[in-house]
Amino acid sequence: MFRNHHDKPLTPEQKHTILEMSFHGHSILSIAKHLDIHGAAIYYEFERDPEFHLEVQKHREYANDHLLDALLTITDGCKDKIDVLKARLKSQNILATVTMRNPKKYAPKLQVDHNVMVDLSPLLRAGEARLQLDKVSNQLDKASKTETIDLTKTVVKLEKVASVASAAIETPDATGVTSSEDLWKLL
Repeated sequence: MFRNHHDKPLTPEQKHTILEMSFHGHSILSIAKHLDIHGAAIYYEFERDPEFHLEVQKHREYANDHLLDALLTITDGCKDKIDVLKARLKSQNILATVTMRNPKKYAPKLQVDHNVMVDLSPLLRAGEARLQLDKVSNQLDKASKTETIDLTKTVVKLEKVASVASAAIETPDATGVTSSEDLWKLL
């Protein structure tokens, strides 16, 4: 059952020490050094006893909150610029430590606004115009297989529709074209 000698169950006294030191903000590795055990032994104990793991997490969370509360008064005893610089360095270290311990709770959050309005009507109009041109082209292909037609007028009209469709993409309000029906009226 035991993976190695570090996997022996912890004694109740060791568990109590782990909880106490977690409450005061010590890392798991510093607790392991204090208890003169391997750090993996504590993690193995977490696997064996999930309730103990939750207790340690609660104690560590309290310690993180306590550290952050200390930031409010960190500069109270500063007498000169050097003391202020030391306090600033200490506060940066506290923030970095707390952020590493629980990044979901303490790391800076990025706010993203997903409410973006995009006007797709010019693209839709251009797509409708292309669809209508494809339909006309298909009709012309079918007609050309069965009979001979004078395509000069149709090509001129199609060129006009294509130019109006491309203008509708660039400046939709200036052309007056709002749907494929308007393009058909040009034919």
